[in-house]
Amino acid sequence: MYTVTVYAKPLGGIAGCTRVYPDILQAVDKVFRKAKGSVLHDFVVTHIGDRVVSLIISDADRTAEAAAVVDSAYAVGEEIAKSRK
Repeated sequence: MYTVTVYAKPLGGIAGCTRVYPDILQAVDKVFRKAKGSVLHDFVVTHIGDRVVSLIISDADRTAEAAAVVDSAYAVGEEIAKSRK
């Protein structure tokens, strides 16, 4: 059985709240790519305005591990966003 989860977090954007910086999306995607095949079955990283949105698919019994991957990915994105200020 699988769990499908959607996460969204504002990480700062271009021209106010219109888009997320491409390098932030790429960094989040890279963390998920490393976890694909072990913790994650599949994922999509996109944005809505300045929010990074991640849809992940994981085993139902590994949701805590999947959440840890998400936390790590978003922490990487936050570090990049902070470096812009």
